Amino acid sequence: VAKGFIEYIDTEEEETTMISMTINDLISARINPEEAYSETYTHCEIHPSLILGVCASIIPFPDHNQSPRNTYQSAMGKQAMGIYVTNYQFRMDTLAYVLYYPQKPLVTTRAMEHLHFRQLPAGINAIVAIACYSGYNQEDSVIMNQSSIDRGFFRSLFFRSYRDEEKKMGTLVKEDFGRPNRTDTMGMRHGSYDKLDDDGLAPPGTRVSGEDVIIGKTSPLAQDEAQGQSSRYSRRDHSISLRHS
Repeated sequence: VAKGFIEYIDTEEEETTMISMTINDLISARINPEEAYSETYTHCEIHPSLILGVCASIIPFPDHNQSPRNTYQSAMGKQAMGIYVTNYQFRMDTLAYVLYYPQKPLVTTRAMEHLHFRQLPAGINAIVAIACYSGYNQEDSVIMNQSSIDRGFFRSLFFRSYRDEEKKMGTLVKEDFGRPNRTDTMGMRHGSYDKLDDDGLAPPGTRVSGEDVIIGKTSPLAQDEAQGQSSRYSRRDHSISLRHS
């Protein structure tokens, strides 16, 4: 490792390799080959804890679970909601969820410490009762405590980025950012255009809701399209409105 002899192998290559768990296995195989598990080791793990992936290594006591449970957690652990980065307010992610009050886990693993899971946790230490209670918690359903919900239990927010550009439609028609005018623009949205400036964009810090339009964009009507419409329309609306979810 000090000389940089590190090789990454996948599951296909693992079928043709003999991997020792620690460096002591390699030493014992050379000194006492007749007592060693194998004398044909080809690779050695950097550390025994690295036999699992990132998601599987943050499962507490995985050796006490059934194998499918560890597999499910490895897949669903990536979807856990918390604080995924410290600069989420300044990033332009397509979609991001942030938990209001994340809590660090009561039981940790060594991998959690290396991944800074205490500083950027995901989830809350919920107090769960597994019991027959009124029949409304059958199968996958749960009964939540109303007072904990009122105090912000599992409350979250999400960020969404909207992106648009002025496209060229053919050789003559080009889209333009701007605040559409209902007197000469056809196909306008049902939402409100009041939050837009003259450049077609909502100013920073503007509070938007419902079906408010956040990016205003229009294009001139094509020659053949303008002939079939009323003469008062000269542009078509291509604005982007706020999405509900």
